[in-house]
Amino acid sequence: MEPPAWWVKWKPLRWVLAILVVYWFFGTLLPQLRESQPPVADSTQAQTADEAAGDVPAADMSAPAAPAAIAEAPKPAAPAEPEVPAPTKPLPPPVQPPAKAAPVEPVPEEAPVSTAEETAEADQTEEPDPAAPYMAVEATRVELINSLHSYDNLESIQSLLAGAGHAAELSTIEKDTQGGRYPPYRSDTLVIKTYQHAGVEGVLTLEFFNDRLYQSHFIPKQPTQYLEWLRTHGLPLPMKRTGRSKLTLGDLEVATNIDFAVSEVGAMMNTTPYVQWTDTRLSQQMRNWGPIR
Repeated sequence: MEPPAWWVKWKPLRWVLAILVVYWFFGTLLPQLRESQPPVADSTQAQTADEAAGDVPAADMSAPAAPAAIAEAPKPAAPAEPEVPAPTKPLPPPVQPPAKAAPVEPVPEEAPVSTAEETAEADQTEEPDPAAPYMAVEATRVELINSLHSYDNLESIQSLLAGAGHAAELSTIEKDTQGGRYPPYRSDTLVIKTYQHAGVEGVLTLEFFNDRLYQSHFIPKQPTQYLEWLRTHGLPLPMKRTGRSKLTLGDLEVATNIDFAVSEVGAMMNTTPYVQWTDTRLSQQMRNWGPIR
């Protein structure tokens, strides 16, 4: 039987295929077969080596054959060089909180030894003196009569009256304060029997409380003429059924009964006419003293 025409025609190709198959067999398949079979030790060569050594006994045939070669142990890898970190700025040391100081026990101080005078001064400093208001002189004053003002002292008024040629009678009342338990109390009264005010002669009485002028009391000898002067000098004192009129101007109080005194009823009753000027601040102090007088 003859081969097909294509087989005859492609003769060179057949050689190329044959060469490739042989190359594949020896290059790929044969090494794989050798690796899969266990190695067989050459008994002849092992025996010859033992005999050449002489002093080494022949190996026991019953023991398993030693491997032909011992694989070299892998060399340890060289240690990797440590990475050197980039230089950085050193961190500041941590700030430690300040340690709390142990509490120091206060050392008791010795009380200073004070004398009796220092103790009395301390008592006066701590507690206000209740008698101080009864001796105080206020900066604001009111005119009582003819440029005489409240809070003027007795000596200055006496000197003023004596300089004007007025004779004054003095009377004084002083109360016991019972060892300082109550505020001081002294009342001085000056009486001038021939005193003129607004061109009208009369009797002037000046009252002092603890050496401070607080009231002037004038009794005119011609009440009708004096009443006209009062009405024309801005003192509109209203008439009242009681016969006593009163007008308050700040700390000044003006009181009179002249309207009633010049009336027919007042004349029949022999009413004494008067006009009175009072600083209400000092008169109130007088009233505060009332219960212990």
